Amino acid sequence: MNHILYKMYDIHCIKSKTYFMNNINIFMNQIFIDIYGLIYFELSNGDFSVFDDSDIIEYELHFDKNILNIRGDQLAMGVDTFINKKCKDLDMDEFGILKKIKLNEMTSVKQAIGEPLRAIQKIVYQSTQTGISLIFKDMKMIFINLGDEIYIYNHLTQELLHDGYQEICE
Repeated sequence: MNHILYKMYDIHCIKSKTYFMNNINIFMNQIFIDIYGLIYFELSNGDFSVFDDSDIIEYELHFDKNILNIRGDQLAMGVDTFINKKCKDLDMDEFGILKKIKLNEMTSVKQAIGEPLRAIQKIVYQSTQTGISLIFKDMKMIFINLGDEIYIYNHLTQELLHDGYQEICE
């Protein structure tokens, strides 16, 4: 497998799933500070406080030294990660708006704020990496692609395990 690293405007785009785990290790022991989501809203009615988890299309995690950006890949099966890339608001006129919103108060991430990242694991489904698990002292944040949407879980649910999703230690 070729390992491709694109460098565009000091943004490192990790395109190979094998290379991904090697490169993401720069986040080990860094303190998790903030999380933002790039959220799709159908109409810009000014109320950006009400949204569904399925409306979050991209996550931006701030650590003390770097930023980790996680979003679905182009095949809608896995995740793509970017280092030091920031999400940006985007007005798509009649198609809606993408708005960057701080998500620190979400139950699935709240406990990890201020904690160092201790481990990283792959989430695999039928030999395809479909997500990553970020492990902190007292909790996990699992980012998993379920079709064309990225969800955050604190553990793989019984349903996901039954369907064949696995957490793989590297």
